Amino acid sequence: MGESLESLFGPDEAAVANEVLSKSHTEVMGKVMRAIATHAKAFAAKTAVEQLAAAEAARIEGEQLAHKRHHRVTCPACGSVATVQGKPFGPQKITHGDGVITVKQAVSPQSFSCPACGLKLEGYPELEVAEVGGQYTRTIEASPSDFYGLIDPEDRESLSEYLEEEVQERLRHMAEDSEYDND
Repeated sequence: MGESLESLFGPDEAAVANEVLSKSHTEVMGKVMRAIATHAKAFAAKTAVEQLAAAEAARIEGEQLAHKRHHRVTCPACGSVATVQGKPFGPQKITHGDGVITVKQAVSPQSFSCPACGLKLEGYPELEVAEVGGQYTRTIEASPSDFYGLIDPEDRESLSEYLEEEVQERLRHMAEDSEYDND
């Protein structure tokens, strides 16, 4: 918004707010740096074979989780593939082209996890200190039929299931709308 704490609250209250923010940042930084150092030391204590196996398992898990709304990053403790999860915010950007619908959504990171060394961080401040924070964009691509939930008329099984569900739903609505008359 282009405003400073001083212009919003005045010099005295701004000084107190800056002191609290500075202390909080220092505490978070110390906690995160200790966690990174502890996990880096534990990872370094593993044999080379164990480190390679853990890094490969982390790479595979990262690949799988990337398809489940996780964002891959590099672990600050061991350098392996780790993942970040977050909360979507703002409008989605939907584009159409070449038989594919692309949906892009901004995400604010909330948690970090490294399966190779076990480092876990929670909350945007911790992720920012560890330099794995910062908003990212989630991109999903789908065919028009998948995106809009269309059914291929040639797919008799899906069409039959859809029609059966529709008939059942209409019968339920009809039963709810009719009055019970048992004179």
